[in-house]
Amino acid sequence: MKRVWFSWFSFLFCFFVSPLLAQGRFPLDLEYTAAVERVSRSFVSIYVLPEGQKSLILDRNTIYGAGVIIDRNGLILTCSRLVEKSRHTIYVFPTTGERFQAKILGINRQYGVALLKVAASNLTPISFADSRKVLAGKLSLKFGNAFQTSKDFTPSVSVGTVSGVVRFPSLGPLLRTDAAVNQGDFGGPLTDSKGRLLGILLPIWVSSRTNTYVSYAVPSHTLQKLLVDLKSGYLGILMTVEETKRGGALIEEVDPAGPAAKAGILRGDIIVEFGGVSIESTAELVRALRKYMAGDRVQILLRRRGELFRTYVILSRRK
Repeated sequence: MKRVWFSWFSFLFCFFVSPLLAQGRFPLDLEYTAAVERVSRSFVSIYVLPEGQKSLILDRNTIYGAGVIIDRNGLILTCSRLVEKSRHTIYVFPTTGERFQAKILGINRQYGVALLKVAASNLTPISFADSRKVLAGKLSLKFGNAFQTSKDFTPSVSVGTVSGVVRFPSLGPLLRTDAAVNQGDFGGPLTDSKGRLLGILLPIWVSSRTNTYVSYAVPSHTLQKLLVDLKSGYLGILMTVEETKRGGALIEEVDPAGPAAKAGILRGDIIVEFGGVSIESTAELVRALRKYMAGDRVQILLRRRGELFRTYVILSRRK
């Protein structure tokens, strides 16, 4: 009986496993390879150069990191710590080797993420996983530009697990990973084994309690919620939630350095039309504003002391 069992085992081993050994590949290896190829098309290396510097000179003072494409028309997520330096120019390099100058659309300092925009229309966006379903022990892949190793703009990749979902009282959940995260990986994608985005990697934290390095990522579900505000341009007003008698959105306060103030909008004005869309309430203005990005020029119809007049505003990025 043992000889029969051994014979069947030998047959199955030779028939199914030997071809994989000959190729040097197993199903998990094949899955990871496919995921790396998939994510690489959405991965970008990011370099932040002093204003006026055109050539990419790599030295100890070079600011560099990673990001990931989330929209074919040039939207990129990364770490805010990487790009928020003033008087610097941001350059983005997809794995194709193309070079794009990027502008910041919005920053969320609470989570440390930034949304960039480049002038492109045919990029490959990454797919999002549902980070709410992630359990401790889930396999993960880290993509980055560790120590500037992606000199040909292909990412450095390491395998690890999601070692836990940590909930911070003032922040919310973050994914903790044991994948090796190094200088240059910040802003890069953490994905599942199928190449779907689980989170954006943050700078390494040093635990004061254990004196060890801990790596976190902002979960994809949180990112999708943040994107609503990061994408929309900044108008620079505060509005009352109370409804006006004749409709529109009543302005309660104007940021003196914001786009609305520069367009001549005053406290007490009522916005009745935004970008050609009739506004009946504050909620309608909020929805209309979300369709526009930083840099967009929008026509506004105002009511002031019973009279109507039009103005134009150029939305800025959220700070």
